[in-house]
Amino acid sequence: LLHIGLNIWVLLDIGRLYEGRRPWENLLAAFVRGSVMGAYLTFVVQGGEGPPGVLGGSGGIVGLGGALLADVLRGRGAQDRALTRSLLQ
Repeated sequence: LLHIGLNIWVLLDIGRLYEGRRPWENLLAAFVRGSVMGAYLTFVVQGGEGPPGVLGGSGGIVGLGGALLADVLRGRGAQDRALTRSLLQ
């Protein structure tokens, strides 16, 4: 329950920031891509052992954070630099 609660908190926090910069369709796409890649990489790292169809929100949140970071790195303003520092921390 703690893991799910923290995922929801981070999703709301990062999602709000990302949606302020990009449309919600981009947010959804980044979340889905992150979830799929997270499941794929988990399967690969485990050497093909375990269930291949497991999807989780953690990978989607990491994907969304990466998409937000990529977006802010393209920015030139002071807010972009501050957000970049926050995301990297």
